[in-house]
Amino acid sequence: MSETSKTYRRAGGTLKCLLVGLMAFVAAAASQAADWTDANNGTYTALKAIKGNGDGQGYLVTDIVPNCTDIVMMKFKPVSASSALFCARDKDAKKQFACYHSYSSSKNYIRIDRDTSQQTSTSTVSTSSDYLFVADYGRKTATIVQSGLNTDLFGKALGGNDTYDVGSCLVFFAMHKNCSGYGNYGRDYIYYFELYDSNTNLTHCLLPAKRNSDSGYGFYDTRTRTFYPQSGGVFTPVARTVTVTGTCKKWTGLGADNKMSTAANWEGGVAPQAGDSLDFTLAPPLAEINADISGVTFGKVWIDDGDLPGFTGTLTATAINDLERMTAYDTATASFTFMLAAPSGQDLTWNGGAAANWNTTDASWLYNSAASVWYDHNNAIFNTADATATLTENAEPDALVFNQNATVTTNGTATLTVPTVSVASGVSATISAPTDGALTKTGAGTLTLTENRTDAATTLSEGTLALSGTASLDWSKFTFGTDPATPVRLDFGPGATVSGIGAS
Repeated sequence: MSETSKTYRRAGGTLKCLLVGLMAFVAAAASQAADWTDANNGTYTALKAIKGNGDGQGYLVTDIVPNCTDIVMMKFKPVSASSALFCARDKDAKKQFACYHSYSSSKNYIRIDRDTSQQTSTSTVSTSSDYLFVADYGRKTATIVQSGLNTDLFGKALGGNDTYDVGSCLVFFAMHKNCSGYGNYGRDYIYYFELYDSNTNLTHCLLPAKRNSDSGYGFYDTRTRTFYPQSGGVFTPVARTVTVTGTCKKWTGLGADNKMSTAANWEGGVAPQAGDSLDFTLAPPLAEINADISGVTFGKVWIDDGDLPGFTGTLTATAINDLERMTAYDTATASFTFMLAAPSGQDLTWNGGAAANWNTTDASWLYNSAASVWYDHNNAIFNTADATATLTENAEPDALVFNQNATVTTNGTATLTVPTVSVASGVSATISAPTDGALTKTGAGTLTLTENRTDAATTLSEGTLALSGTASLDWSKFTFGTDPATPVRLDFGPGATVSGIGAS
């Protein structure tokens, strides 16, 4: 997850983009009834957060056995300087999944497969702030960001073995072996905990909840409709509140479609109107919501309790409750760009017109017909004639496709890493930014490079590759395509050079 300026994202699923204009609002409180039922018709009420007691007795055991390539997203608030939040490990504590805790100096500590790797950040966590923790253990990346700030406190890649067996279930508020708690850990608050598989499918969404039959506390898994109660001890709950302007409408998603205008999708069977606040905190996991009510401004949008929905289209509201999931405020448009997920392997089409920035904060792209910022590991498609996209951050598309003449340039420091560039027949495209990694040119059109290609392999499998200015190409790392049906051409400008040519 590249987070240059910083963009807060859900770790998997489909792109969710929401533009929220920030204006003044009047606050009022809304009551909260039972939110869930399980297979045995037990009822549960959602909480904002749940806090462990830290004596080793108030831990919480699940039957969830993670995979070593899973993805975690968790919002938490540290209270003590030495406290574990979650862990799954074998009886010898040698094979560990995502054991996250802070230790005596309040530094962040993440373990993954303890035999080979444990990482500690140099930054400390504050006991008065909320944090968002996102770790992709398959890709070995982890991010810890303080609410309201744009700084990654972890700033390290994870090491470790990709193929170890976890061999144990997830336990919260305690260090453990074989799903039994021990140790003086677990004083912190957890707002939610989400687990994804390596394909970014949400498999478990654990939200703090109260069991109404006995007021016991624990986590409710909205994916499996399972309640995991505390294992003894005393937990401290934080009540969930929804502060609204006007009437508050709660999304249920029970209608025949996913449109906001469909009355059956809302509790009480009434669709929202201008001024209503919108409560999406209990939306079904990965629900895709069509924001089809245009031309109106709603009240406050609530989304912070974990089960985050996705949006297509644009939704305007007076405020949003969870600013940590947004990019920096855009004074020019008086809006935030709010992202809840990073898609992968999808087509993002240039929407920036003739000239715009390519980065993770400017909505210069279209995804599913909605305005979007850039997300790495997707396909960058240019269908706009004579467009110029300026990289202001490093970008890593899976493929770059030019269907119209276009130029990709740089702010002077940003680099493009792309394995395949396709240029349609009759189209001329230019990349005047540094390119890293192996690159293959396809398509019958012309691709012009103005920067050196000397550090990695370059393959010309179709069409024309041109070097202009003083660009240099390493011949020892260059390969011509060999298919007679797809002719290739290599053009050199007057200042271009070739290196790596042997005596033969």
